Amino acid sequence: MRVISLCIPIIATILGVGFPILLQVITKLEEKYSSGSIVELFNAEKEKKFFIFYLIISLVSALIWYIIGNCTRLLVDLNSHYLVIFTTWLIIFFFIFIKKILLYYSPIRFTNYLIDKAKKGNENFSFEAISELFYYAIRTQNEKISRTLSRFLYDTFRDKRVLTPDEAIEYPSSYYTLVYKSIEEITLLKQNRLKFLEPKTIGGLWLFGEFDDCKISKTTFNWVWRNLLLVIKYENDNMVLSYWERAHQYFSFNLKIIQQKYSDTDYSVINNNEIENREKERKRFLDFHYALGGLLLYKGRYNCISRILNFTTSMPPRYELLPASINEILVLYFYFLDPHEVNFPWISSKYYFPELEGIESDYIIKKWISTYFALLLIRHCVLEPMQKASIPPTQGEKRFWINNLNYFKELINNVLETRDLISSLGYEFLNKDWCKENDKSYPPDFIEALRNTIIEKFANAETEQEISSTKITKFQTSTNGILVKCIEKYNNIYNSISIDSDFNSFYINGIMTTNDKSAFAEDQGFEHLNYDSVFANSISNKYKNGISEQFDINKSKSYLIKHDQIFDAIDQLNINSKEFIIVSFGQNIQYYIKNIGVKGLTEHKYKSIDCIHFSECNYQSIGQSLFIIRKTDFPFKIHLEPTQAVRDKYSLTPLNNKYEIYTSVLNLNNEPEILKELTKPNQEKDLKKSVLINIFLSVEMRWKKNINLIQIRSYSEYSERGLPDNLKDVEKFE
Repeated sequence: MRVISLCIPIIATILGVGFPILLQVITKLEEKYSSGSIVELFNAEKEKKFFIFYLIISLVSALIWYIIGNCTRLLVDLNSHYLVIFTTWLIIFFFIFIKKILLYYSPIRFTNYLIDKAKKGNENFSFEAISELFYYAIRTQNEKISRTLSRFLYDTFRDKRVLTPDEAIEYPSSYYTLVYKSIEEITLLKQNRLKFLEPKTIGGLWLFGEFDDCKISKTTFNWVWRNLLLVIKYENDNMVLSYWERAHQYFSFNLKIIQQKYSDTDYSVINNNEIENREKERKRFLDFHYALGGLLLYKGRYNCISRILNFTTSMPPRYELLPASINEILVLYFYFLDPHEVNFPWISSKYYFPELEGIESDYIIKKWISTYFALLLIRHCVLEPMQKASIPPTQGEKRFWINNLNYFKELINNVLETRDLISSLGYEFLNKDWCKENDKSYPPDFIEALRNTIIEKFANAETEQEISSTKITKFQTSTNGILVKCIEKYNNIYNSISIDSDFNSFYINGIMTTNDKSAFAEDQGFEHLNYDSVFANSISNKYKNGISEQFDINKSKSYLIKHDQIFDAIDQLNINSKEFIIVSFGQNIQYYIKNIGVKGLTEHKYKSIDCIHFSECNYQSIGQSLFIIRKTDFPFKIHLEPTQAVRDKYSLTPLNNKYEIYTSVLNLNNEPEILKELTKPNQEKDLKKSVLINIFLSVEMRWKKNINLIQIRSYSEYSERGLPDNLKDVEKFE
């Protein structure tokens, strides 16, 4: 009983005094570290769980002892025995629990404890707790904890990279969040004594790696951009420079150019894929930093821009993250200008600029990045000897440069007029006189001279450029296909018996015209729409209209009948189905079948009379017409071939011997005699920049004179065709 009388007060004291105090101490853990994760981690500790367990079971045991006090002696002794055991364990775990609390309250010991758990792979390890302890160390400027955790985090990030050595590493989101919040904690400090953390956090040492060739993923680039936005927001230029220094080093050593390796047998390059992939990585990395330059200009961080433009780690100086020549600057300007949204569709999703939203954001971002290239060109003109820019090789590129260099000149002038920026760079002396004295190019004049040179080269190339054999072949193939298809579509209305006397002739001819040479030149940088088919389609349309017009010209009688009575009018003609045929132009036969319900009408017959339908025609003259004609009165078709003199003069190439189709595309700059014939007085267009398109097709249609050809045309109250005829006016076919 004495032991029992001792146990119950101990339990009561721990429950009533010790446990509330401990709970209060635990609650202050969150205040100490500003971390809910650390409190959660503590609550998951087994020491706390065991202490709570034995506190509860001791209370239950004491309650049972009190209730069964009047029971048998054996039962009371048994419960007393358990009560003593439980109280003993409660006391033990009470002190173990206090020891754990003291561990959590000692930042250095707690740091080592967390790291040990992580290294042992403990399932209760919390990366968030490590992260929040790291933020605590930054806020309190605790160098010992910061260095300890920094070494651990360096190893943690490195271990993730080791798992995917040949792939772009994408860390867990908690890793990116750790870096971002650490940077935020540092930027919020008025004075940071933990300078060694800047290369690791904002510098990207953890994310990029140090000596390993880590490939940077899209997600990593996005987070690095967010990190930079953060330090620029807080106007911390030193941290921007810390990043620039690390990026400079990373590009120099981790992304250095891969040299070619050759096979021992045939000396072919065996590492082309590796070289190509590295070039893509280098380009992506540089693009990121060109966008950063535009962001700094947009935010007005002129002193910071001056520092990064002058940053180098070698003598003579090398600026790894800047273009090395004027040509490179110009190419990059046009690449980022990207007016057709090819290279950077939705650039705002890749390089977000703060306070920019809506449809104009992409344009504004590209404008500021382009302004950065304008600044780099000014810098280059000041620091480097005078250089000549290379002229783009193709006509398409020349045209693109001509159209957009004036805008670049405007951006350069805007930079020169931004006196705070020019002053930060130390370029107050820059003017035309200084450039002349020092044999330099004044940037706006340099761009103007370059544009004029390109205009001259473009004009000369328009005259001197040769036409492409590949495009000629495509033109010939398209022309032959279109014309043969058109001609053969009408083969069923031609007479198989030659008409040699008492006939009228009608002709359908090809085309001869001039066209801009650029459509047939190789290096235009873009494709002229339908250059290979537009002329053949024109002849095809002329052929279709010509056939329908010949029916109109040769008709002997015409009736204007209401549309629902047209086939009644055909019945009124009383024609022999074996001798006659119906030819329709511009009629919707399905309308008569489905809507009017004409009996005996199908797509190819009306009752027993054959029908031929053509949708294309000269609609204004004979649209919605049916022609009734004897099959023996169809025209006879003859394809005429060009004379030898015409073939030789225009260098005609035969495409189709059956239909006598010939073509040629002549470069008029190389045809002085033809050029002279075509040139007219006071002609503004320079035909030396043109080609002569010649599609020879000559078709003679022989129609018998005085044939009986009846036209029945659909009457419409909406067209001015006169009054409709009455069905009784339709005479029988003679």
